[in-house]
Amino acid sequence: MGKGKKVIAYYYENFKRLGVPIPWRYYTYILTREYGFEMSSGSGAQVAFTRGEIRFIAHRPHGRDMIVDMTSRKNAIREISKLEASDEGSA
Repeated sequence: MGKGKKVIAYYYENFKRLGVPIPWRYYTYILTREYGFEMSSGSGAQVAFTRGEIRFIAHRPHGRDMIVDMTSRKNAIREISKLEASDEGSA
């Protein structure tokens, strides 16, 4: 496994742990590739993630580190939990 895949696996495993800071590029990668959300840019730093009826807004960080803020992380975790609950209910 290459270094890039190890880094993605690390952030994927720790996505719901708020103590682990996640850079914007891995945040968007995990949401779009692993969870199947579609990303669309809004005005300014707002980015919408949608999958079916589930939709939430995240704020693109600025600056050198580009670490995702806690509010955007919590919104994503809440919607992923709903998604996982609906998948379990239909199975």
